[in-house]
Amino acid sequence: MSTAQDLLILLTAWTHVFLAPYTKVEESFNLHATHDVLFYGVFPDALHKYDHFTFPGAVPRTFIGSILLAWLSTPVIWLLTLVRVDPTKFELQIIIRLVLSTVTALSLCLLRRAVSRRFGYRTSLFFTLLTCSQFHLPFWMGRTVSNMFAFGPVTIALALLIPPSPKSKKPSPLSTSTAFTLLTLSAVIFRAELLLLLAPLALHSLLARHITFGRLVRVGLRAGVVSIGLTVLIDTYFWKNKHTKYPLWPELFGVYFNVVQGKSADWGTSPPQTYLTTHLPKLLLSSLPLALLALLTDARIRSLLWPTMVFIGIMSMLGHKEWRFIVYVVPLWNVAGARGCVWMYVVFFFFFDLGLLCALFELFLSMRVSFLERLSSLFIRVFPAIPLSSPPLPSLPTKSQKNSLLILMVSRRKGTLLGRLSFLLVRLLILTNILITVLLTTASMANYPGGHALALLHSLYPRARHTTTITKQAPHIHISNLAAQTGASLFLQINSLPDMPPAFLLSSPSSSSFSPSSEHNWWTYNKTENLSLKYLTSQQGGFTHLITESALDTDTTTVSEWKLLGIIRGFERWLVDWELLTSKGKGKLLRRHWGVLKMVQVEKLWVYEWVGWGSLDGVGLVT
Repeated sequence: MSTAQDLLILLTAWTHVFLAPYTKVEESFNLHATHDVLFYGVFPDALHKYDHFTFPGAVPRTFIGSILLAWLSTPVIWLLTLVRVDPTKFELQIIIRLVLSTVTALSLCLLRRAVSRRFGYRTSLFFTLLTCSQFHLPFWMGRTVSNMFAFGPVTIALALLIPPSPKSKKPSPLSTSTAFTLLTLSAVIFRAELLLLLAPLALHSLLARHITFGRLVRVGLRAGVVSIGLTVLIDTYFWKNKHTKYPLWPELFGVYFNVVQGKSADWGTSPPQTYLTTHLPKLLLSSLPLALLALLTDARIRSLLWPTMVFIGIMSMLGHKEWRFIVYVVPLWNVAGARGCVWMYVVFFFFFDLGLLCALFELFLSMRVSFLERLSSLFIRVFPAIPLSSPPLPSLPTKSQKNSLLILMVSRRKGTLLGRLSFLLVRLLILTNILITVLLTTASMANYPGGHALALLHSLYPRARHTTTITKQAPHIHISNLAAQTGASLFLQINSLPDMPPAFLLSSPSSSSFSPSSEHNWWTYNKTENLSLKYLTSQQGGFTHLITESALDTDTTTVSEWKLLGIIRGFERWLVDWELLTSKGKGKLLRRHWGVLKMVQVEKLWVYEWVGWGSLDGVGLVT
């Protein structure tokens, strides 16, 4: 059953990759860096071909995650070519995302196993169900944002900081040291905001005596020096001619740019309470109320969560806020939500049945003992010469008596009305997660018009992979800014060079694909920005196909020069069909219950073709 839970986490992540295979602009740097490492290699003579020199972004990012992802994907790609699958570039993008989602899922599996050892099987099961039924974390587990590169090692570190058994008071020294090493590496290399999570976690470990101050400093210094040296060495090499007046530390550059110079505000600011009122509820869904319940009922959960609450509080002081900045706390809050599920499922009725009397009696005894002890202490100080004698106070229930009482309560949980209601409520909360996730996933699948636009062009003019047919001219496609930001990645440029990483070619290039010497056979994908519509549609531009963000106006061009190939629609909003909910529509509602909520899609992109291209004896088509 434990393995089945791990498989469920893994399959959930993979499912989101297949349902929404395209990517957005937030993922482009790491995705394109992985593309360049795979196709061009890492030697100096290949660096000038890298995409980041053309589109560097606002701040430099590390190449370390992309290099590791490319290397981890290499065995999978090699195995596919070995069995003659011959994947396209777009299929390579899916493979890379599946590899990343696998690494992220495995870190969650390690955390789930740590939770099982610490809190028990039921907590582990509910943790799996809550995690898999949410939207944001599973959907983004296979997306190449730097937060997801950091998420894996951070989650492993959190798993190592959990004591290994119910009776353990602290993790082993080796686990603690490894955890802070991973946290330091992640903060220095991938995401600097993790220092704000590292600090409260370190304070918690010091206060709980999980690690000594001296050992913590030594671990931090070693990990910090190694990670700084690694990122400065590698990223200065890859970013040469850009940002390299001095040795480059990308995350330090980002802190200076976003925090010191305050440039992050250019992307918008939010009020301090945004993480608490918007982002955390969106990330956790029904886990949030369950986690708050666990905070009130379980001291171990309070100990587990207070560092994350400090982290969220500090992050709230920064003006620019995104849910990705606090995604690292989601697994621990899901652990708390799982504990809330267990409490409702097993112990909820305790406070309403016989357990109510026992709890109140135990509280009364503890208060009475505390009060009489303080009173007797005061009496002795005031009247030291007077001997004090009193009958023995009633003792508290022993641990075995408490356990026996709890077993009695658990054995009766399904026989009580409240027990059945609490069990039903847990099911409803998880079902609510699933319904929200279905809606958000459906909307997200329709939110990548750029990817769908290129897919439309490729479907209209498929390129045969095993041919050397010569044509007069290949398509020259201009990709608008919106298309480039919503799916038109380098991996979707399937008809351009490079066609396949050289290391994976099992036969000569001429037999496996187009001959490199026949460069006029390859399509040109142009993402040049700020070109006027007049230039795009003129002969001077030289474009044969356009992906535009608006329909061509007859005032600037004529219909005879450009023909419409297709319109790409994208998600706009959900619309409730109130007619079905009215009294007149009750009969229809029974027959069309799924029609109550409709997805409204609007026109996002237009795909055009120059009519002169089609008249040149099938130019660009290879059959």
